[in-house]
Amino acid sequence: MAESIALKKRLIGKEDVDFDISGNGETEYFQTPSGESKKISKINASHIPLTKQTKKSIGEDNVDAALLMLKEEIDGFETFDALTQDVVVNFLSTDDNDAVLSKIKQQKTNLNGHTITFVFPSSLSQNLYQSITWSNFFNGKIIITGGTDENKIPVYDYQDILSLFKIYNCQCEVRIKNFAFVYQYSKYGVYTESSPSVHISNCTFSGSGLTTYAVGEKAS
Repeated sequence: MAESIALKKRLIGKEDVDFDISGNGETEYFQTPSGESKKISKINASHIPLTKQTKKSIGEDNVDAALLMLKEEIDGFETFDALTQDVVVNFLSTDDNDAVLSKIKQQKTNLNGHTITFVFPSSLSQNLYQSITWSNFFNGKIIITGGTDENKIPVYDYQDILSLFKIYNCQCEVRIKNFAFVYQYSKYGVYTESSPSVHISNCTFSGSGLTTYAVGEKAS
């Protein structure tokens, strides 16, 4: 099996969403690179989460005014919930699955242009009874690493959990490197969903089942 696997998908763009200025919900389509005809999503001001008072003052159908008002409100928000510097999260040899997941969930999801590096130690027992999931990170980079280029940390499944690692709804670059995925029950070593940029390098995958795969991907 190939030693390096890269998944690349484009970010959502103007071909996916457009403003329904007139509010009459026209249906339009665009062609995907594969030749498929895909419907364009339409939005109007009624979909924008403004207060009733704000909507009343600008008119629900005035999309431009609604967006400008929303931008002003967002610009005024404090950035206390955003990462202010690069962070390294070290998992301990005593961490079980729940402790690992708890450390991931404790991190700020708005990376604010910075990088979070998650480091697995060689002594950590990675007999997984639930997928290790990274979800809802955006605006930066995540590095998930185990071992070195010469010594990959093995990760095993304990029961059928679909995948050993899962990357869900991460609108940022995700890099997974230096692991040996060994799975007996699960279908995938790594599974990604709604994550446009996942790169896997210096990892090996071995599954005992007839329908086991290195990487699985669901667009949305």
